Amino acid sequence: MEAVDALDAHEFCKYFYPAIFTKLRATLKSVQSGKIEPLDWVTALHAPRIAIRDRHPNDTVGRQWALPVLYVQPEPLLVRAPLPAAQVPAGMTAPTQASQDEDRGHEETIEGLMSMIPPEKLQDFLQTLKEVRAK
Repeated sequence: MEAVDALDAHEFCKYFYPAIFTKLRATLKSVQSGKIEPLDWVTALHAPRIAIRDRHPNDTVGRQWALPVLYVQPEPLLVRAPLPAAQVPAGMTAPTQASQDEDRGHEETIEGLMSMIPPEKLQDFLQTLKEVRAK
């Protein structure tokens, strides 16, 4: 609800995205095809909050980021592993391909995210993306 300094946002993202992609990768490896499993995204916020706190060791901003936080949401964030096309029950259709506009929107989103990733982390991001797409 408050303005966030751009460098703080960068610092937060530097730690958050690798943590959340690591959790997503682990969840995708453990969830069976056609099943649903919750994604524990809250613990991925610990390292970014500590990094911002440490970036401001002598002011109130750093202390605010270190305060305990309770994250609440009505429903858990769920990861669903799709069924292979051969296992889709009779009478149901496999998910259709997204429209060209949706595909373009996804590409633009990914390009935007990639432009924010430090060059030394880009290969890790691309490898994670490749693994997620392979699922």
